[in-house]
Amino acid sequence: MSAAAVAAFARLGELELYYETQGTGRVGRLAVMSATYRSDGLHPEMTAAADPGAALEQLSDSIYHRAYRDVAPDPGHWPDLVRKVLDLDAQPQDWPAAQVAAIAAPVMLVVADNDIVRLEHAVEMFHLLGGGVAGDIHGLPAARLAVVPGTTHAGLCGSAEWVVPMIAEFLGDAGG
Repeated sequence: MSAAAVAAFARLGELELYYETQGTGRVGRLAVMSATYRSDGLHPEMTAAADPGAALEQLSDSIYHRAYRDVAPDPGHWPDLVRKVLDLDAQPQDWPAAQVAAIAAPVMLVVADNDIVRLEHAVEMFHLLGGGVAGDIHGLPAARLAVVPGTTHAGLCGSAEWVVPMIAEFLGDAGG
């Protein structure tokens, strides 16, 4: 069985990154948007205890809420999903840097310039994955970092004209 090329957003991307830190070899190339490997990779206000009522109000008619309504068998379960995501977000995340550095698959990190993920954290992950070198001297590494300007975490979903071609080229680039 050949390894898959995978693109994932936020928590799903983190899950795939985690699988790859376990040496699964399931993925040949991985593009991840808005992912962290430590809780402090998020802006502090994102890790503060969230009020489910306030979160429901903030997310009402958001891109996430609309997508859920479009595909959920019972859209009335939206509040349950929000509570479960808040519970998941409250769990500490602290993968050893060496585990991230040991990911064998080429990884492309994509973040917004005003994401919930701190840019410093994204750059740190990029370095752990082998990126951030003097490419003209040492050659380009397998890892890539894309910072989408003028947008937010939720706005990445609306930036397909920028994001999709970059990710498609990366996932289709079997030569590294």
